[in-house]
Amino acid sequence: MMRKIRCAILFLSGCFLIFFAVFAFELGLDPTPNWGRSRILAFSLGTLLMVVFADMRFGPAWTEKTLGRIDTWFVGFWTKLFDRLPLPKALQQGNSQHVRNRLIYVSAFFSSFVIIGIYVWFATAGTWIKWPAPSSYYDWLANSFVQGKVSLDVKVDPKLLTLPDPFDFASRTQNGVRYLWDASLYDGKYYLYWGPIPAIILAAIKIIHPMGISDLIIAFVAAVGLLVFQTILITRIWLHFFQRLPVWTLILGIFLAGLVVPITWMINRPKIYEASVLSAQLFLMGGVYFAYIAFEKDEISAGWLALASTFWVCAIASRTIIVFAIIFFVFFILAGVIRKHGITWTFHFNALILALGIPMMLGAIGLGWYNFARFGSVFEFGLKYQLTSNNIYKNGNRLFSSQYITANIYNYLLNPPKEIRPFPYFRATDGVDDEAFGLPIPELYYAEKVTGAVYVLPFMAFAFFPIMKVITKKISRKQDAHGAGWNLDWLSLALCGGIIVEVASMLLFFYATMRYFADVTPMLILLAIVGFWTGYRAVQSDRFVRFVYAGVGIPLAGLSVIVPTALALLSSQRINEYSPQTLPALDALFRSIFSS
Repeated sequence: MMRKIRCAILFLSGCFLIFFAVFAFELGLDPTPNWGRSRILAFSLGTLLMVVFADMRFGPAWTEKTLGRIDTWFVGFWTKLFDRLPLPKALQQGNSQHVRNRLIYVSAFFSSFVIIGIYVWFATAGTWIKWPAPSSYYDWLANSFVQGKVSLDVKVDPKLLTLPDPFDFASRTQNGVRYLWDASLYDGKYYLYWGPIPAIILAAIKIIHPMGISDLIIAFVAAVGLLVFQTILITRIWLHFFQRLPVWTLILGIFLAGLVVPITWMINRPKIYEASVLSAQLFLMGGVYFAYIAFEKDEISAGWLALASTFWVCAIASRTIIVFAIIFFVFFILAGVIRKHGITWTFHFNALILALGIPMMLGAIGLGWYNFARFGSVFEFGLKYQLTSNNIYKNGNRLFSSQYITANIYNYLLNPPKEIRPFPYFRATDGVDDEAFGLPIPELYYAEKVTGAVYVLPFMAFAFFPIMKVITKKISRKQDAHGAGWNLDWLSLALCGGIIVEVASMLLFFYATMRYFADVTPMLILLAIVGFWTGYRAVQSDRFVRFVYAGVGIPLAGLSVIVPTALALLSSQRINEYSPQTLPALDALFRSIFSS
């Protein structure tokens, strides 16, 4: 009897919610005919209740049979379509593992190709032809390097040097002083506090072939390089541990990695800030990839480890704050080396330590010399001498503080986008900088436009799965130090640690902006992708649970791709300036689709 009552309640509740969602306007419950969030939520909840009702009323066998028919039809449809394609018989039969792997690589390649096309569209401001660059700071620094100088070859306005405090924004404005925005002023010369590696690479190119390279090109190339490393690593992990999953899970992961916040946002406002951040992520994730390869076999590869260490040095020399994550990676790798080989002081063990340590030591010496040549101190990177709206020279000891944590938690996690009428229908808003969770925020704190992670990256929820799996293994003592899954567990823990370290630095910093997401999201989305695959593999044998799991994961992935991409359209006014007809045309297209 109670079973029938529960079924009746589920059925009536589901019907009521669906009826309300469909006919809310006609019943006078909704003042507009458009479906808002409440109606969409009601319809989704009603549908879910109806699914639960069907499962309870007709039993798991009926549900399994129904889903089996859907699954069989879907597989049969694509099989027939595949058979009709003019492909060699070996490809159609799919019996060869080598052939299947090739198809996987082709799928990964074309997915990356589509993503790069999206990058090009944003970089060219929707024109596909023009590459409008807002700045060329790194090009100027590269020209100085070619000339054997570490300062910019830009003349400083004498009026700036006569000010009592040239770092005071109000004083510069009131006196009408012309200056290079956000450059570091020291001893009457301009310097850049951003890492020098992109400029060093440009200088090497200029020696061979003199040319001008804007910050836009650096940001774009770095984004493409980051995508390449992410794609190769994701594909490698999928083939090694998740090959029995559907191919769409791999493609989904590649699109998530390529379009995760704030990649397209930065490509659409490609100044030196974005060039520096993306360059650092290129080298950071490149180092993660090489470190992963180094640990793939029973004997750790010193060569791959040296390459990983070199890439991480370049990451630090592109964006200094990433050093915290890399320090964690280095110690984590040392722990992994000791766990696999022990402290034996054999030739191979010494080679591993040197492979990891020598690039780090040379990088530290090089950066120390670069800082000393500019500011007379190996530990001064020029941040406190920057000419910006905040007087960093005066407030240098307040840049990191626990007083900023509440504001940063709200801005980076919960700050909502603003709904607007024309396409793309919502945009990023300025973060709070006066009060958060009822607590006052220090006056020095500043927030640019930023949208919380719950809106732009809901897929991050799956990042908990790999860590939970490792913890469960540890508790149940199923972990094998040399087992097949050890490398994946090692990678998951390394990414988790790097994420925690970088999130901590973000929360303590006095400045919040969308681009700072990039210090975390490439690692976070990789961990979330592995988590989604881990969960899917765990429920793969149960059709109903698998359908529900995919029904939750795919929409979250879609939101994590669509929302950041839509917000990126208005990260700057480049698209409206160089391709003013694009957004109105897209608005008309979507209006016609939804109105019909």
